[in-house]
Amino acid sequence: MGEGKAREAKTFNNNYNSRSKKDSEVSPTEAILANKLTVHIHRAEFENIFPEVLEYMYKGTIQITIHNCAALLSFARVFCAVSLGKILKSFIRKNVQRETALTFLEESIKYSITDMQNICIHCIARNFCYLYNVDYTWLSYHVFKKIISHPRLSVKSEFLLYKIVAGFIAAHKELSESEIQVLLSCIRFTWCSYDELLIIITEKVVPASLLLEPLMLRLLPYERLGFERGEKGSEMRVERGQERKAQR
Repeated sequence: MGEGKAREAKTFNNNYNSRSKKDSEVSPTEAILANKLTVHIHRAEFENIFPEVLEYMYKGTIQITIHNCAALLSFARVFCAVSLGKILKSFIRKNVQRETALTFLEESIKYSITDMQNICIHCIARNFCYLYNVDYTWLSYHVFKKIISHPRLSVKSEFLLYKIVAGFIAAHKELSESEIQVLLSCIRFTWCSYDELLIIITEKVVPASLLLEPLMLRLLPYERLGFERGEKGSEMRVERGQERKAQR
């Protein structure tokens, strides 16, 4: 075993002793002295990946997948396995892509790894318009808000974004009025067509205050057109009156 991994293994052993002594039937040191090692991990999230961690500690190899990387990273941080943590972070940065970002996000939420969540959210926001038929209702309010309020959010249709947000609101009855207002304010209703705005109004999800300005902007061209027609009509009437006077 190399010097770095030996030091890491020692650190892991010390951390394990301090964190799990009460939960272990026998401490790692006592077990080694007795020529055996019995480790009982009472944190359910680590039970499935502990064999991989031991293989890495003693053989220097580990199999990382999209489904175990978050658990391994959480384990590495709890027990100060620095080199393992670096390998895992590199794996995440390279493999979080359009097709995998949502799965990585789900795993990062499960193990409360904030920096991994941020990487996933950034990727999802940049590819939002290319993610078809995605159900976002399983996300928490805070994570969903981070996605749709992200400065790099890529949206082809604000109306489609509205439908996604409306579906999320319908699935989360526990949302407060202020939280709903925050989510809806992420939609640029001024980019919706007049027909789309009429549909949004009939569904009664969006407060009138958020739709007033977009509707006014959509109606403005028609008002201008009507004003121009009125001006021309007025000018014609004046000219015809002048013609009549001239004829008299």
